[in-house]
Amino acid sequence: GMTPFAYACRSSGIGVVELILDSYLLRDGLVNPDSTDNDGMTPLAHACKRGSIGVVKLIFDSYLLRGGLVNPNARDKSGLTPLAHACRWGRGEIIELFL
Repeated sequence: GMTPFAYACRSSGIGVVELILDSYLLRDGLVNPDSTDNDGMTPLAHACKRGSIGVVKLIFDSYLLRGGLVNPNARDKSGLTPLAHACRWGRGEIIELFL
């Protein structure tokens, strides 16, 4: 299964991701940035694979600015991290965010 947040990071534009974060992260803290789907991918990994630079920045900003942590080293079942997905798919702007 996939959480609505992970699905939005994989499939939607930044507006939907922002709405979920604003509605649930800020109000209730209910959005877990490190939740995984059946393939072990986190929402950040989905955004990196898709090449959604705005979503990646939003995830980093939303959690880091609120003192929370996002695990950028979380490996999926294939052994890939979010950065590895960005590298594999040639997402240069996202790679720069990690460095």
